[in-house]
Amino acid sequence: MLIALGIANLPVRTFPLTDAQVNLLRSSDSDYVVAQMGWGWTREFVPATAQDFESIYAPIANPSTPLISARPLPSIQIQDDGLLSSALRVSTPQPTDVSLHTFFFPNWQAYIDGAPARTFPRGSLGLVSVTVPSGDHTVAFRFEDTPLRVAANWISLLSAIAGFVWLFVTHRRAAIGVVGALVLIGALLAWDALTADAAPAPTAVSANLDNRVMLIGYSTDRVAETIYVTLYWFALNAMDKNYQVSVHLVDSNGQTVAQHDDTPDQGLTPTTRWLPGEIIVDHHALMLKPVVPGEYRLTAAMYLPMDNGYANLGNPIDLGRVQVSP
Repeated sequence: MLIALGIANLPVRTFPLTDAQVNLLRSSDSDYVVAQMGWGWTREFVPATAQDFESIYAPIANPSTPLISARPLPSIQIQDDGLLSSALRVSTPQPTDVSLHTFFFPNWQAYIDGAPARTFPRGSLGLVSVTVPSGDHTVAFRFEDTPLRVAANWISLLSAIAGFVWLFVTHRRAAIGVVGALVLIGALLAWDALTADAAPAPTAVSANLDNRVMLIGYSTDRVAETIYVTLYWFALNAMDKNYQVSVHLVDSNGQTVAQHDDTPDQGLTPTTRWLPGEIIVDHHALMLKPVVPGEYRLTAAMYLPMDNGYANLGNPIDLGRVQVSP
């Protein structure tokens, strides 16, 4: 009853979009948001550990701090990335905090070399984090069940069973129909899981941009006339400026044939908010409609827009070759 009343009273908002504005990237915006911040990035609800509630994606003013070039910096490799898990290889000369760009919930567990490690919220956004000791380690984050969640699942399951038994006793035909519908839905979900393409695995990269940030990996996925590029950044030091990210597709003559420029992850994660040790997943889309088939180079760069141009942070990064087929 409460759910029905809530749905009936939901506000209706109309978004006047043209056909050109309705595309896969726009329709996936909410999916990217959910994947990035863990079910609260659009502020429907935010965990209590997030202190900065009203402006979680707005740039902030960081004081300019000189880099200490002599300080040894950690290095990291992205091995696997998913909505509910991540696997990393971390090498650090001293204990360091590693954070996902995801809100902390008690369900998030960390494992260092296979052994459980304590997770905790970090920064004003309360990002899920773990302290990695010095040395070379494998680090895994997983969203797992807590005792309370397990108990709630059992209560839900027992309630569903009791409801079905009541339905079977009082309305046997309806119960048989429900079973048939559940079997059909289960079969469709199983077929989709078996036939769906696997998500592209990240390709490891190690590109240090002036000791501010490191690109640790990327992945590409083509859908129709668009190449979706995912970049994995690892913040090395706090940044006092909001840098833009650019992804280019370059031909054999060095000419850019497709590009996408934006604040990291579609404006949701300005660089002044990055914490040292934070991993940021950054999504870009390259439109291929005017691009002729052939082999191209994929590059990425981070830069600061200026009145008379731009200033690169470090050097552009060559991500390898991409074959564009008809």
